[in-house]
Amino acid sequence: MPSSRVTFLDNIQIVPQYEQLRATLFQEKYALHLSKPLAFWALPTDRRLPLVLLNRSLGELLNIPFEEICRTPSIGEKKVLSYLTLLTRATNTKAEDIPEKFCLNVPIDNNSSLFIDEDDVFLESANVSEIQWQTWQNIIIEYGLQNEKLGRLCPTLKELTHVVWNNTFEDYCSKSLTEIREIPTHGEKRITAIMKIFHNICSIVSNLKNSKHFVMRLIPRNIDHVENWSIKVLLKRGMPKKSEIDDNYIQPLLEQMKIDASEQIYELILNRIGLQGEVTSIRQASRILKLARARVYQLLNEINDITLIRWPNGRLLTSLLRNKFLRDTTKEQYPNPEFARFHAAAELFFPWGRREDAGDDYFFQFREIDNDFAQEKEENEFSNVSKLNESFEERIPKTFPVR
Repeated sequence: MPSSRVTFLDNIQIVPQYEQLRATLFQEKYALHLSKPLAFWALPTDRRLPLVLLNRSLGELLNIPFEEICRTPSIGEKKVLSYLTLLTRATNTKAEDIPEKFCLNVPIDNNSSLFIDEDDVFLESANVSEIQWQTWQNIIIEYGLQNEKLGRLCPTLKELTHVVWNNTFEDYCSKSLTEIREIPTHGEKRITAIMKIFHNICSIVSNLKNSKHFVMRLIPRNIDHVENWSIKVLLKRGMPKKSEIDDNYIQPLLEQMKIDASEQIYELILNRIGLQGEVTSIRQASRILKLARARVYQLLNEINDITLIRWPNGRLLTSLLRNKFLRDTTKEQYPNPEFARFHAAAELFFPWGRREDAGDDYFFQFREIDNDFAQEKEENEFSNVSKLNESFEERIPKTFPVR
């Protein structure tokens, strides 16, 4: 007499459905599928998964009689139905969509589709399967993006917690979804934000072809604009007009801040640069924004952090621009008032002497240029005074006639 645990086998739909799936998966085009574990087709949102079967390969499971699988301890009717769902997903997966490498880790959530639509902006970590995650990981590695920082390539820093801005793609490319969920402080909200970055980058580069001679650089559009303009100004003679600086340096950085920073920070930037009147001091800004001065300093630090993560070369290029503009001075006007707004913006986005890691701070290599320039200016002024004194002494007779 059969066990009560397998009485559901009398269901006239279950066994024929299994036999049909089994016959399909034994076809030649599914040969690659048989070497993959059952967990390969599980989603984080799946419930009542047959956990004891997940780490076993598909080929091994299909060679076990179905009734024996149904008699396995902890396997009931609902888990058998879940097993059939995973087999159905396997038949709907093309061989070319299966990545070569896969970690045998049991994922922990019910979705009939295996892949996320690349145009789906409402991506949730619960809807991403291990197979989809592994595909994204392989794309990132293939295009050599694993050393890029998440904060640099995310759509907006508003959705990404500050503590993971400097984490690289490599930190997550070697981990399965299960392992990522076990990382401390990585809840579903943070994991979803990380997955959106992987999703967006992979949707951009997946249609590109690798070239032996050319590479494509991923960089925010506003940052690309200001960086190209900065290099162009540094390479040519002459000074840009005030309107050019506003349009090509200040405005792109403002647009990027509008994407990445809060409205409070954006308002502080406008006040500190003087785009809403006169340049405001810290005390004046704290009164306008109704904040304590300590909080204003925190927001200024955050402006610096955002700019550094978005524009890694920004401190170096801004320092070189600053040195060039300082040299365009006269004795009567130092520095040139035409560049006053640039200097205010440069001090705001890349404050001189604010806390930085010495190894990563390009600017401190070039502070000597400023010091040398100031020293040279002082020496020139002293030399002019000395020459004036010498000229005066030459006109004075060394001996006076005795009367």
